[in-house]
Amino acid sequence: EELDGYFRTALDHPTWRSWRDNALKCYQYKEGDQWSAADLAELRKRSQPETVNNQVSVTVNRLVGQFVKIKTRVGFRGRNPQDEATANALTDTLLYIRQSNQLEFEEVELADDGFTGGFGVLETYVEFDDMGQPEIMVRHEDPFVIFPDPFSTRYDWNKDAKFICRAKWLDLAEAKEM
Repeated sequence: EELDGYFRTALDHPTWRSWRDNALKCYQYKEGDQWSAADLAELRKRSQPETVNNQVSVTVNRLVGQFVKIKTRVGFRGRNPQDEATANALTDTLLYIRQSNQLEFEEVELADDGFTGGFGVLETYVEFDDMGQPEIMVRHEDPFVIFPDPFSTRYDWNKDAKFICRAKWLDLAEAKEM
């Protein structure tokens, strides 16, 4: 009941309901679905084609292209010479995580969502391989399945959000397996 209450709070809160409604319109515009039913009926009545000059898609694609072109690589530096070995190890670890997760592609999806609907999500988690060894995983997540605490006031939800809900559709067999 408590978990359901959290989810309902996030689902029904005006902030996130408004975001979902506006973001859906943004995605529709990006995909070229820019005419209302009334507008389409009027165009058909006048025998006019459904012409779309999709500047939204052009703009989002340009921004994503610029994001891809600016390749950022994070590295660590020690404050003192004795810290260099630790800094190099952290840099190498982060590079390994980026490469093993093909993070450059996940970040493009994140940027596309952020530029289109104003909100993108990357999920970081630990998964265990066949040998029981932990692997750090980073994946893009559909922003429409994430429902954060609407009373969180920080940009980073990890700082003050009481909960972050995810609502994903599963088929029955997959749900039973989980």
